[in-house]
Amino acid sequence: MNLAEQIIKIRTDNNLTQDQFAESLFVTRQAVSKWERAISIPDVEVLKNISIKYRISLNVLLGTLEASKNDKKKALAYKSFFYPLLELLGCIGCSFIGVYMLTQAKYSNDDGIKYNGQSMPSSHSNIDNTILYGVGILFLVLAVIAFLLSFFVLIKPLVMISYNDYGIFIKRKKRLFIPYEDITECKAKQAHSPRMNYSFGKIYIYTKKKCYKVGTIRNVDDIKGEIIYQKTKNTVSEIN
Repeated sequence: MNLAEQIIKIRTDNNLTQDQFAESLFVTRQAVSKWERAISIPDVEVLKNISIKYRISLNVLLGTLEASKNDKKKALAYKSFFYPLLELLGCIGCSFIGVYMLTQAKYSNDDGIKYNGQSMPSSHSNIDNTILYGVGILFLVLAVIAFLLSFFVLIKPLVMISYNDYGIFIKRKKRLFIPYEDITECKAKQAHSPRMNYSFGKIYIYTKKKCYKVGTIRNVDDIKGEIIYQKTKNTVSEIN
């Protein structure tokens, strides 16, 4: 992207007219028009002013940074298996309880329901039998829900976020690319007690138009730091 294109992008990204952009830099509208048509270029002091005011490095503004960029993707964030494992354990536990309750319900007979060899009065047999069946089915349903939740997490790609010198890639139904220039803020939210050694949580990536949430992934604080570093390195623009 040449200087003229960069100036147009800066102005349009900030929803400014040529008059407003010129006023912010203490130049004339005609000067801005000439810059955007590549008839002339701003002097050094104006370029510095654009760089500071609109938070863009001179290297990016002049297009000298592009030559050193690499488009090779690198893995950054890996999904966490903590929640899926908990859900699988819950699935197993609910299955055992559900099967046990249904098995106990089958022990009912005309004399009542037997618990550990002892019969209850027949007047309570139908009610207790229904309760056992109901509880057993409920736990089996919970087991199926826990299994489905863990399954949908486990089939997700192992690498949730990757990056190169131009931006980051988020794994969703379709691969989403976010240029560093569009990122305005990055936050990490831990989802565990500080006492736990296994770090996992969610990453929130904010752009001018939308917030993208990625989770559950490992080492979210390190990932947040790396995203901020890569943005700063490749655009020389600060984010929170």
